[in-house]
Amino acid sequence: MISLTYDDSQIQSVLRQLKAKMGDLSEPMNDVGQHMVESVRERFATGTDPDGQSWAPRKTSTIEALLNRDKKNRKKDGSISARGQKFMSGKRLLTDSRALVDSVAHEFDSKSVTIKPGALPYAAAHQFGGKPYVIKPKNKKALAFHGVVRKRVTHPGQTARPYLGFSDDDRSMILDILKGHLE
Repeated sequence: MISLTYDDSQIQSVLRQLKAKMGDLSEPMNDVGQHMVESVRERFATGTDPDGQSWAPRKTSTIEALLNRDKKNRKKDGSISARGQKFMSGKRLLTDSRALVDSVAHEFDSKSVTIKPGALPYAAAHQFGGKPYVIKPKNKKALAFHGVVRKRVTHPGQTARPYLGFSDDDRSMILDILKGHLE
C-alpha cells in the first residue's frame, strides 16, 4: 500500500473555519479528491512528477524488449523500422494498458480525503522505484523469452516515476476549493 501524508497549516486553518461553518466536510473533501485525481491523471498525460520534473526515460533494455515483440519493428540490418518508430512514439510511460492511471481514485468522508492508486501490485514500484531482483521459473526448469532460454534472469529494478503527491498548483487549487465553500 502506498501512503503519503500532506499537512499544510494554511489548508488546516481553512478546514477549521469550514468545520465551524458546515460541520460535515464531505462536500469539500469530495471536491478536493476530484481535483487531486484529475491532477494525478494529468501527470500521467504529461509524464511529470508532482514537482513538474519529467519522469526518467525508458532504459535501453526496456526499449529493446518492446521493439523485439514484433519482428516488423526492425529492418533486416537490425535498425528500427518506420513501423518500430511509430510503435515507440505511441508508447507513453506508465500508460501502456491504462490500468495504473485508471486505478487512481479518491475516497472521502466528513473529515478527510484519500487519493488511492488502486491495488495494483506494481503501483508502489512506479511511485518509489524498486531494487534489482532475480526471476526464477515456478512451474518449469527454465524461462524462455523470444527464443532465449535461461534458468533465471535478473530484473534490473524499477526507476521511480512519482505520480502521487502535491504540487504548488495543487495546494493553491485546494485552497481555492475550500475557500469557495466558505463563501
